Amino acid sequence: MTDDPHFNNKTGSCIWNGDYIQFAFDPRSDGCLSKSGYGDDDYELGIALAKNGTAVYEWAGPVKDLWQQCEKVVVRDETNKKACYEMKIPWSALQITPKEGAVFGFNFVILDDDEGAGKTYWYQLSDGITNGKIPAAFKQFVLSE
Repeated sequence: MTDDPHFNNKTGSCIWNGDYIQFAFDPRSDGCLSKSGYGDDDYELGIALAKNGTAVYEWAGPVKDLWQQCEKVVVRDETNKKACYEMKIPWSALQITPKEGAVFGFNFVILDDDEGAGKTYWYQLSDGITNGKIPAAFKQFVLSE
């Protein structure tokens, strides 16, 4: 993504408050609009280029430290003002069987910090991560060949 100045000097659970991508999965696509909070199968993770390099944090999920099963990297091209965020999560770790017709909920939010004082702007696929954890608001994805 294009990002004029890059700022994220946070660590641990605070990496969300800078340039950053946060994403969440509802593997069974069973969220309920009348209920706030994640279910026992839902995951919420984030990845950033923080002060100590690529940083990942997991806020919710039935498998503790899912992020350790993932390939992950954030690379910054300062000359072109671009950052590339990559995270490869095994289907099996999410307990999703990758077959035609499988449905799961997914959402992401990109946070931007232009001054080093914390997030200034954000872009989200849908509601459900920011302003309350509501997996039923996630977009539904259907796998096909």
